Amino acid sequence: MEANSVTRTEKMLSRWSMAMQTFAVLGILWNVATIAIPAAGYFFTLTLPSNGGVKVLTAADFSLVERWGVMAILSMTAWCWIWIMVQVVRMSRCFSRGELLTTSIVRLLRAFAWGLFAMGLAEIATVPLIDAYLRFLRKGAPIDDLWAACIGGGMLESFMAGILFVILAKIWDISIAMREELELTV
Repeated sequence: MEANSVTRTEKMLSRWSMAMQTFAVLGILWNVATIAIPAAGYFFTLTLPSNGGVKVLTAADFSLVERWGVMAILSMTAWCWIWIMVQVVRMSRCFSRGELLTTSIVRLLRAFAWGLFAMGLAEIATVPLIDAYLRFLRKGAPIDDLWAACIGGGMLESFMAGILFVILAKIWDISIAMREELELTV
């Protein structure tokens, strides 16, 4: 009877791990598309806050190299997200093998957390970097309240969530060490 429930639990873990991996791969593909399509084609519109309202720039306003520069700055969060999703894929593979609270899972969780932390930083840095780049190209409009334009849309939340996950990974790391110490004393 107990062997049957373990098998059922293992199957459930395998299914949830597969679902986790599937959604992570879809997230990776989506982010690669959001980077590649605007950088390669003419489906490119950049809407920026300015002192006079909103400034809209299109692909016609940039050379190909300038557009790639804009996309490099704007895609920082997408690359962080791709990194995070790769860690999720790697974790789901560990989960499907039955690894739940192991050092490899903690290491992957830590990499996930640092990716989330980096994404928060990238979200905060995007507006000042794009503003500086457009001013360098002489295509920007001044933004008096640049700080207000940088904060919002979940930026600080990603940053804080990254910190919390780093702490969680450390707690799990300590938990594993405590479990190993207990196993040695028994």
